[in-house]
Amino acid sequence: MRTLLLTLRFLGTNYHGWQVQENARSVMEEVQDAVEALLGQRDPVTGCSRTDTGVHAEMFCCTLRTENPISCYRLIAGMNAKLPEDIAVSDCIEVPEDFHPRYDATAKQYRYRIWNGKARNPFWEGRAHYVHPPLDVDRMNDLTQVIDFKGASYPVALTGKHVPAENDRRQTLFWHPAVTLPAGQEVRLEVRTGALPGRYRVVVEGLDRRLGAVRSEAEFEVY
Repeated sequence: MRTLLLTLRFLGTNYHGWQVQENARSVMEEVQDAVEALLGQRDPVTGCSRTDTGVHAEMFCCTLRTENPISCYRLIAGMNAKLPEDIAVSDCIEVPEDFHPRYDATAKQYRYRIWNGKARNPFWEGRAHYVHPPLDVDRMNDLTQVIDFKGASYPVALTGKHVPAENDRRQTLFWHPAVTLPAGQEVRLEVRTGALPGRYRVVVEGLDRRLGAVRSEAEFEVY
């Protein structure tokens, strides 16, 4: 059995995300259809992540497990001939059989685009949020200094692998802490996790009005 790592690019406008759904068109279903049309059987495809409806991707990774001896060169050409015009395979490499595109990922990047100008740009329609008034980009950057916050890793029981903490960015959050807490009042911070079972730690850090460090930790378990 071979495991092939495919890199996809797609425009998500016409799709209800990556994952196959019963009553909606998805990117994964289109990829599976192309695999079946090319290889003659519906070999399993696994994605690195779910995506929401309408989300685009410039580098989405998925694996294809197959016993077919087709070369990566021929697979790329064949898949692109079968896929719709808004989905394309840009790369293919053979990886170890136990490679998992989700658990072995070390980082994910999400990009939100804004088109700021006097008029709409037709080339960015559906791919950027249009804002007409001039934006103070320097001020925006001052208020959104990026802080690395490292959360819990995927449990080894699920991945079967130990990943060094300093190299594991699967649960790194890029937090923009433009938050001021009112004195003497309760403030609730909501935290959402993935569905993976395990023990999670939430760390809240900040500065008080005298610039003293404030830190609080809480742990909880997902079953």
